[in-house]
Amino acid sequence: MATTYKTGATTVDYTSATAISAGAEILVGSLIGIAMNDIAATVQGALATSGVYKFAKTGGSAGEAFTAGQKVYWESDGGGVASTGTYLIGIAWPGASYAGANVAETTDTTVYVKINDCGNNLS
Repeated sequence: MATTYKTGATTVDYTSATAISAGAEILVGSLIGIAMNDIAATVQGALATSGVYKFAKTGGSAGEAFTAGQKVYWESDGGGVASTGTYLIGIAWPGASYAGANVAETTDTTVYVKINDCGNNLS
């Protein structure tokens, strides 16, 4: 069977039992998506599956620094991102104020993440 092109893989359709606000982070299996618009309950909407987004550093990652390209994981309790965890969602990405070795310092409350890009090493 020949392989055929399906999509540019920048969005995925998603339907939820509850309403979702634009910008909400949604985990679909082990794929992270960002709601592109408000999505009403039981109505199909689009989740962005590529790009760079700002995520909250919470829980165990609140005092962590992140380096460019470092793997970023979704905290399963829905509380933000960390440097370890179950769901690898992407890599740390330089933001507008990037000026050193770290893309997010220990005092920063957020980190930019290039979603669904897990770098060269998927393990």
